[in-house]
Amino acid sequence: MSRSLDNDILSNLKSEDPSTVYRDISSILNHPPGDGLLEIELLGSSHPLEAGVHFLQDENAIAIPKLRLVQAFFIAREILSKHLLKPTIPPEEKTVGATSVILLMDPEHLTATNIRKKSIVSRLQAGALPAQVLQAEQQFVDSLLTSRLHRHTKSPTLWSHRRWLIQNLGSLRSSERIRSDLTNVVMIAAERHPRNYYAWSHARWLFDISNKDESFPLCYTRHSWMT
Repeated sequence: MSRSLDNDILSNLKSEDPSTVYRDISSILNHPPGDGLLEIELLGSSHPLEAGVHFLQDENAIAIPKLRLVQAFFIAREILSKHLLKPTIPPEEKTVGATSVILLMDPEHLTATNIRKKSIVSRLQAGALPAQVLQAEQQFVDSLLTSRLHRHTKSPTLWSHRRWLIQNLGSLRSSERIRSDLTNVVMIAAERHPRNYYAWSHARWLFDISNKDESFPLCYTRHSWMT
């Protein structure tokens, strides 16, 4: 999504209670149906929704009007600003929820990804199971990376955040998981955006990880999928 706002979006921002819009969009992003990835699409003004409907959903596929996302973003930014007034306090669940909306609006928002990292560290220190934390966070990040969102598929911030997840929870990685990463995340992101440097760099990094374990022979050759 472009950082600039269309005139029709600006003129309609106050057409509905933004708090309700934020609650609905934040909920679907932070509590997706099932364990699969979300397929997210942003709708322009040519696809208006009736009042009270803030997104369309068909199983794991959701379509959000740009107007609704902008409305939700303003509420999310307020929540984030309040948290930043007390930076030493671990992020609350509502703050992390707000970062989901912010990253959908702006995939290069470093503060949002840093808050998610702090939340993960805090949860692990409190005794949360690493496998559950990793699965939940990757479900969100991979949904952004593989959806038809032009800026997200090649976002250096999102790919860096994904690498951080694997580096800090790397003991949970298996050969099957790495294969899945290559097939279901890297390949799809590369198809969504041609010449996706960051996706292929991530693939090379995963390949290097796999090479450190001789018991894990990748089913791909370097020249067949890294060119």
